[in-house]
Amino acid sequence: MLQIDLVALAWATAAVVDLKLKNVIFEFSSAEAATAVVRSKIQLVSVTSNNAASAIALSVTRDLRHHSYVASNGPRWLSPLLSVEAAPR
Repeated sequence: MLQIDLVALAWATAAVVDLKLKNVIFEFSSAEAATAVVRSKIQLVSVTSNNAASAIALSVTRDLRHHSYVASNGPRWLSPLLSVEAAPR
């Protein structure tokens, strides 16, 4: 149920962006979703600092990878990319 609630929240957020609405308050009755959102931190970062996430998202949508990357150890290109991004700058 939590996943469904969070997907609904993501869709609602996307609709707010598409409609260019401002000062929107989201209300929902899922205690689990509220806890998940409160425990989360959202931070804006540049696209270049998130190459691995962008590559994963592209791979998932382009190649229809519906199974967990973690469960399958990911594609061969993922490990080196994560190592580069994990290196101190």
